[in-house]
Amino acid sequence: MMKTNANMKKSRRLTRHLNLLVPLAIFSFSGVAAAGPCTSVLGMYNGGQGLTDCNVTITVTNSGASAVNNSQNPYDGVEDQLIGVFNNSSKIINSIGLSGSGIFGFEGDGIDIYLTGFVQNSSNPDGTTYGGANGNFSVVDVNNGTVFFAGGIAPGGTDYFSLEGAPNTASFSITGVNGGTVPEPASIALLGLGLAGLSLSRRKSRQ
Repeated sequence: MMKTNANMKKSRRLTRHLNLLVPLAIFSFSGVAAAGPCTSVLGMYNGGQGLTDCNVTITVTNSGASAVNNSQNPYDGVEDQLIGVFNNSSKIINSIGLSGSGIFGFEGDGIDIYLTGFVQNSSNPDGTTYGGANGNFSVVDVNNGTVFFAGGIAPGGTDYFSLEGAPNTASFSITGVNGGTVPEPASIALLGLGLAGLSLSRRKSRQ
């Protein structure tokens, strides 16, 4: 009888743990909206142009990409543009190809030098000052090139970089969208159940 009561107590504890685990897993992978891609950048920006958003925001979905011009002043007060990227797809974004008049004609006054306390990702090889923490570039000519993101932009994630002008929103070329799909909430919940069951099994085997 005592052994039966002990087993019932263990079962109740396991149920309580699972009740906590499953909602947490679903919340963590339910696609909760991320902050805007330039939110953290603007907290460091010291260029004095009164920016409240990215100059241009690129949103990537599973069906392609779109861009919005946010009607902000150039961050350098002349023509340079702060570009934000929001990954609203189920893939990792490694790179984006862009074109536009003179946008890759870098002059050494990228967004990095306008950010107080800026720290570049140690795995990012960029030396242009335009890449932000993670962005680096492969330039074909002043009008065409590709921005690469060190480590990629995860689904639901954001990043930023800068250019010498606004990209042509009619000629996006998404060149590096790849990686595995995000597990569905049900899959995460099943994984949690499996791990909890394995843990209970191990405890029983030690008794």
